[in-house]
Amino acid sequence: MAATMLLAACGGNGTAAPGDADGNEGVSATMTEGTSEVENEAAEAEGTAEATDATEATKADGQTAADGTTAATAKEAGAADFVVRKGALGALKVGMSVKEVPASIEGLYDSWERKTETFSDMDGEWTETLLIFKKGGKKVFHCFLDTDGKKIYSLVLEGAASHIMTEDGIHVGYPARDLFNQKRMKWETYFEGTTFGKSGNVIYYVNSDDLVGVDIPTKASHFKPGAKISQIVILK
Repeated sequence: MAATMLLAACGGNGTAAPGDADGNEGVSATMTEGTSEVENEAAEAEGTAEATDATEATKADGQTAADGTTAATAKEAGAADFVVRKGALGALKVGMSVKEVPASIEGLYDSWERKTETFSDMDGEWTETLLIFKKGGKKVFHCFLDTDGKKIYSLVLEGAASHIMTEDGIHVGYPARDLFNQKRMKWETYFEGTTFGKSGNVIYYVNSDDLVGVDIPTKASHFKPGAKISQIVILK
């Protein structure tokens, strides 16, 4: 049920994300890599240079995948690589071409595979193309692709992705009450298993079973004391 709600919220096949009136049609192949904000120009210049060097190294390590697409092996170290900044998780970015997806990112995932799945809800069936990212043979997170199946439409964090955080430190498993108090968002629900709030390009999901006496939370106490974030979706 939760997977169905997630697809309805951020799937690439022409489905609008919650709170996005124009449906987020299409994605841009060109993305500006986010760099950490610093308090002086010298530090900012250094951070930009490091990001550029990392990008060039990724391109230089390019290799051809089994399906004929070009992939790169990106070596990225440090906890900062597991922070999503402006739609980017290290060398992996919302809007990038599948051909540019690194074959692995050290410490984050060591392989990925492309998969097409059929889903259904009360409105009917539809298919989505996903990239499944794995580490040690286990799924870590996944991406949905756009309608053409050529570019990443969204990053989806759940389950084993609890070590991947947003810039303000929110991650899968984060207390729902703390999230509610920390971010003032309009919460909604599909009445099919999850409630969610959207802040900028990030959607936070909590299981409906963790609500107390309501379908849509309007205060922190509407979440059970132990309620946690079950999924985080990163859009462009």
